[in-house]
Amino acid sequence: NRIRENIRITCFTESNTNVPMWQYYAEKNTGICIEYSINLEKLLNDNKNIYFLPVIYTNDYNQYFPYDLLHNDKKNKLMSVMCSVLKMEDWRFEKEWRMIAFKDEKIENIIKETIIPDLEKLLSKEYESDLEILNALDELEISWKNLHIPNEYDTSFDMLVNDKCSKEDIYGILPYSHIYIYVMKLITYLFYNNSKFDTELSLLSSLNQICIDKAENKEKAEYIMEHISYQQDIAMAKDKEKEEIIKAAMAENAEAFKNICF
Repeated sequence: NRIRENIRITCFTESNTNVPMWQYYAEKNTGICIEYSINLEKLLNDNKNIYFLPVIYTNDYNQYFPYDLLHNDKKNKLMSVMCSVLKMEDWRFEKEWRMIAFKDEKIENIIKETIIPDLEKLLSKEYESDLEILNALDELEISWKNLHIPNEYDTSFDMLVNDKCSKEDIYGILPYSHIYIYVMKLITYLFYNNSKFDTELSLLSSLNQICIDKAENKEKAEYIMEHISYQQDIAMAKDKEKEEIIKAAMAENAEAFKNICF
């Protein structure tokens, strides 16, 4: 389970004329085959958490998992890669390659070293007025603007961009947008680490109201928050069918947002 949570895998084959492959993976010869042209050197140089490797066909998995690998946490990534490229000899005809992508460790480090400590500090203070709370949030937003925004949230904002609203505008429409996104990311992180996140949910609920109250355009801000919420739901979805339903709702939300921008 830990390996599944940390990686994503895409599968390829060397041949587009392999008859058994059409039978197994193309709806019994009724589907299509998509051929990719990849600048592999650039892909791997630009993405240090991605591996692109041929599948190893073997009936003796044990030879690839020596004792020191199985009992050394520092080598977990190597073990994950090996688990991802081994397959029984019977499947050798597939001539398969796999692209293996690991979770963004940079984001994990930001969560552990910055987000969690900053929120603990924020929530441990006693505030005498709403103004003090807003000032604390203002300071945190300024600080977190310098962080690396989680790619899936930033990329998802492309769905909202139109002639009247740039991505920079979107971040500006939602007060405390960086705090909002990172609280969402933290909840997802805690969810996959089987940790409680009741405090974070309570903070998110408060942020919802604060953002609406402070937003110059409340309707647009609500659409953006809904969009971020859908992105979190996708990250936490347990199956493909549920993910597709969420993506469809997300697309509808994006179109509705574009409509109110004109």
